[in-house]
Amino acid sequence: MMNKLLELLVSLSFAGSTVVIFIFLLQCSLSDVFPTKWRYGLSKMAAAFYLIPIVLGIQLISPLFTFHTTTTTVKNVSEVPSTVQPALPGSFPESHPEQFTPEVFVPEPTLSTTVALSFICLWAIGVIVFALWQAYCYRRFLKNLEHTRTSVPMNSEAATQLLSIKEALDLKSNVRLAYSSAVRSPVLVGLWKPTIYLPQENIANVDMGMVIRHELIHLKRKDLWVKAFLLVARAIHWFNPLVHMLRKDIHTWSELSCDAEVVKEMSYTERKRYGETILNVMAGSRNLPVQFCVSLSGDGKQLKRRLTFMLNSKKLKKKTLYLTIAAMSLIAVVSTSAAAWASNNAPRIVANEESHSASQGNHEVKLTVEKEPEQSKLLGSSENGKVKLYETTDGVIVDVNGDQKEFGWKVLDGVSKPWVYNVDLTGDGKEEAVIILVTGHGTELDTNEAHIINGDNLSEIKIQSVEEILADLDTEVSQKGGDLLIKAKAQGKEYNFSKKVSELAFMHNSDGQYENKLYFGNVILNYVKDQKLTADIAGNVIPVHGVLPDYVCTVHITYKYDQTQNEFVPDQIQITSDK
Repeated sequence: MMNKLLELLVSLSFAGSTVVIFIFLLQCSLSDVFPTKWRYGLSKMAAAFYLIPIVLGIQLISPLFTFHTTTTTVKNVSEVPSTVQPALPGSFPESHPEQFTPEVFVPEPTLSTTVALSFICLWAIGVIVFALWQAYCYRRFLKNLEHTRTSVPMNSEAATQLLSIKEALDLKSNVRLAYSSAVRSPVLVGLWKPTIYLPQENIANVDMGMVIRHELIHLKRKDLWVKAFLLVARAIHWFNPLVHMLRKDIHTWSELSCDAEVVKEMSYTERKRYGETILNVMAGSRNLPVQFCVSLSGDGKQLKRRLTFMLNSKKLKKKTLYLTIAAMSLIAVVSTSAAAWASNNAPRIVANEESHSASQGNHEVKLTVEKEPEQSKLLGSSENGKVKLYETTDGVIVDVNGDQKEFGWKVLDGVSKPWVYNVDLTGDGKEEAVIILVTGHGTELDTNEAHIINGDNLSEIKIQSVEEILADLDTEVSQKGGDLLIKAKAQGKEYNFSKKVSELAFMHNSDGQYENKLYFGNVILNYVKDQKLTADIAGNVIPVHGVLPDYVCTVHITYKYDQTQNEFVPDQIQITSDK
């Protein structure tokens, strides 16, 4: 959960900030090229990218456009079939070692759970403090308006203009009118119960029709809701200075685009009259909390620019329209890409003990920090209950005393349940978690693999591979009459035993001719006995013209822990006949 929250927060912040950076670049280079309506749309896009998890949506729909290819592998006709797939590549005569190219690994950024929890708590406190302060300011603003509020007569010019302009704009919302001595300029306030507050003084030289039209256009475009959503974005991303800089940009272009909408059908003379109305109410905007309302008046510093845009507003040319659409599409694509990059490169939260090893390249695993894994199934637990194994969609989760880590091990369906142990295999007095998983199933037999997990930091301890161990084993198979003579040498000790060819050939239709050495890998069984990890590997003879390998012996490996290499290596190797 913490990983998802951090990833979402980083991706949203990067996406919105990318749009804001483009906005500032446009102000420096192409400030007058794009129409005010589209500039306002770009600011609203930035607010949306701060709030809408675009990457999450892409991840949800991407499976609908994924094409699956099926690869068919044609086996070599000389390969020996078996009910269980060989566990050791290259074990049979006709096989060849697989070639691979190692990948270059770049360690992913990580945070310990302690540091991540501290950051998230600090972020949550910031969100709460910002939200409470804004709520307090808004409540104080509304209370001040209510205390100074007086009704507007129904037969007044303002009430008449309100009804007339509402009908002209086809606006269905119920809008109230009121006077207030707390404002010196007309303002629109309220998300669910919108009210236009008019000043009680300084309105003699104000064109009331233009004032009402301006505020109703704000209402029709839902500009108050835009500011409300921006407040939510600022609360979530309170730590990001760019989202706070966006507040002024949205307010500026909201007013400029509203002016353009008001005057688009006006003559030049009417536009001058509208400009005079703005001048008459300009002083009234001082100290207005613009994050909670929209007002006809504005900042004096922007007055010249506002009047210039208003007086020179023209019909949009097709060339400018196409350029604007292309620019905004490009910005949207770049911002989405930035969000995807940020999501993929957000720091992953790992256990405190694991954070150091993860930074050094332990990339096989990802940690979940939930105490109860979501959408997971308990596969098994140790006898003392300290080690639990859960199955997830991507692998398994190993839980040791409440600390959890996810591994990419696959669990087969329809086979024996995993074995889970909590035992001291290293001899240091501390128990390790041992997980044994079935990797193949044949007729009345399984083959499995063992995993040993350090109980302190949940890192996996390496076990020397069976392939490496058996590479030092010398074996010889010869025939004398009806007997098959088998010799093997392990750790300096020789083993000799024989088998009746007739018994083997009777089962597998062999003509009695066998390859001259033993082959291993069909069946590997790991288990824990007397606080030791052991493995039994089946030894087989291969008929030259037969169908299946014949099991003739077992190699028993007992492992020990090599502290210098931090690895489990063979301690004893013994070979026994199947008798």
